[in-house]
Amino acid sequence: MAVSEVNKSEHPSAAVALVVTRQKPSILLVRRADNPSDPWSGQWAFPGGKVDEADSDLLVTCQREVMEECGCQLTSDQYERPLPISKAGRRQKHPVIVAPFLWEIPARVDLYPEASEIASACWLELSYLADPNNHDKGVIAPEYADREFPYIRMVDKPLWGFTYMVLMNYLNER
Repeated sequence: MAVSEVNKSEHPSAAVALVVTRQKPSILLVRRADNPSDPWSGQWAFPGGKVDEADSDLLVTCQREVMEECGCQLTSDQYERPLPISKAGRRQKHPVIVAPFLWEIPARVDLYPEASEIASACWLELSYLADPNNHDKGVIAPEYADREFPYIRMVDKPLWGFTYMVLMNYLNER
């Protein structure tokens, strides 16, 4: 869902970071920790989260969440641009308006996933993510046994849904 499809009266309540490396182009992905109260439990995602009262703006939210979840410090000179605001969780009845932001860093940095929120974090090469041979479509969510979704094959669980949509928009505009 592009920004034009988000109701203008709705404001983002969360931010995510697409952190891309210039050297050996890769993107930072996290797999969320298993948590029964989290509608995105166990799924691949971009680091990010909900706005905190102390955050001065969505960029600060994005920086704070990446640091908390991965131990990766993003600086203002690494910020590239906002990406289209989108709605996540529509099918799960947990809609959240999310502001994705693109960051570019020189090279991969060590990641330190926060175990209570993040099961794992990794750098995945953009060439893998862009390769159509790594994409598929199928029934991947038990709660939607009658629906097929596009996804990228990952080692343990598919990358799909909101993360897939934002990633594909980014890859298609490159």
